Amino acid sequence: MNTKSSRSNTLAARLILIAGLLLLLTAESFFGYRLHELSARQEMIKADHAEVNNIAYGLLSVDQWQ
Repeated sequence: MNTKSSRSNTLAARLILIAGLLLLLTAESFFGYRLHELSARQEMIKADHAEVNNIAYGLLSVDQWQ
């Protein structure tokens, strides 16, 4: 009877471990995807910022002073 109880405890511990690791893997996947999305958005914002700050559009533009 004692060995059956220890087997069920071992099985329960393994199931809890698997469930916990699955939860961590799911969270890591979600946050990795969000990081990828935010990095792409930040890259687009940087490109837009560089275009706006281009010398052709600013105060030093020759077209602005003519």
